[in-house]
Amino acid sequence: LKTRMTACAALSMRNALLRHHRHPASLSLLPAWCGFNDLHRSFSTTLTSRRSPPSADPRGLLAGITYVSLGVTFDEAHALLLQVDDEEIAEWEQDWIESEQHGRLVFATKHISVIDTVEDGSSYRSLHFNNRLDIVQTCVALHPNSCAITHALAPPMASGIGTSVQGLALAVALHCGCETDTAPSRPLRIAVLGAGACSLPGFLHANFPSAEVEAVEISEDVCSAARECFGVSELERDARFRLHHGCAIEWLHQTPPASIDVLIIDIDAENGEQTLQLLPGLGDGVDAASGEDDEPFMDGASAMSSGSTHGAMLAPSTRVCEPDFIVELCARCLAPGGIVAVNTLGHAHAIENVAADLGAFGMCWAPEGAVSERCSAAGWRQAVLFCAPEADTVRDLQTTSAASLVNALGTCSLPGVDWDAWLRGWRLLI
Repeated sequence: LKTRMTACAALSMRNALLRHHRHPASLSLLPAWCGFNDLHRSFSTTLTSRRSPPSADPRGLLAGITYVSLGVTFDEAHALLLQVDDEEIAEWEQDWIESEQHGRLVFATKHISVIDTVEDGSSYRSLHFNNRLDIVQTCVALHPNSCAITHALAPPMASGIGTSVQGLALAVALHCGCETDTAPSRPLRIAVLGAGACSLPGFLHANFPSAEVEAVEISEDVCSAARECFGVSELERDARFRLHHGCAIEWLHQTPPASIDVLIIDIDAENGEQTLQLLPGLGDGVDAASGEDDEPFMDGASAMSSGSTHGAMLAPSTRVCEPDFIVELCARCLAPGGIVAVNTLGHAHAIENVAADLGAFGMCWAPEGAVSERCSAAGWRQAVLFCAPEADTVRDLQTTSAASLVNALGTCSLPGVDWDAWLRGWRLLI
């Protein structure tokens, strides 16, 4: 929140804390409410100045910005904000929009927020989980005049609102550039697990006119935001596009054998929120009220999740890292020549371990600036791993150097994708 939050709202939260006798040490932090300036710096954007629609309750956003500074959990911060009057919340929000010009909150629930932004003269719409606001979950371009969704253009990677769309799209380029004798006569079928609000599925649908795209997302809130704010309702009018609400792993089990050509996996770790708590806060790691350093955070080696040998990671999920996931479950679903791409975010050594466990034949390290400042400060990196369960496909790809990838990409030109930046991080692992 901004430094000058309405005194009445701050008093309401202070009284709520006193009534519940919880976290008394955090009372001194209430007047500071320092998170919004840090969030603004992390976006590095100028946001449009328009009032949010009445249906967008910003309490989840406010809880996400303040819970670290307050020394409470996200759920506790949200519970306290529920005790603040709607009028006070609306007054704060309007004051924030007009005085700070942060932007327009177009969709909001307890767990997610959708925000319109302007960066370098271009307009974007992004979705964030409120308990990890500095990490962009979904981003799409908006038409500068009509604000219509533009799925055909990928958002820039080297920016505060970049996403992994570009790197994960390499999987389709790899498949298109791989010469096999078993090329399917049917349309290319692409599945995206952990689709979010469908920026990547929408991008692939727009740029591969004959491809069939299946998107799977477990969050009901995210599916609702995708249809209401990200143009997915329009996409679903085309039989080539389907968004499924449900568990991605269960969906894979129900998928017909040999029916997917490119399988893209972008699923967060189950303990993602706890892992993020080990990183420095959204600001500079200094308690705004006391001026003292926060508690030291653990590195990846010290923050291993239960039963995991990979260390601290936000993606992928532990189920994806299990040995049978690629060689059994994915192999059953993939058609001959099929390729799997897995998005990873964590310490470099942890990503290398996952690549080895999955038997990846190649990987691309994301360009500089692709991860948030908080993750970068903790030494985290992003990479896309590429796997091919079929031995023949692996043999075909053994000579896939960055140079040969460039040739493949020549027949797979996608608007807004900086292939050169991604290929600088390409490594062949076989």
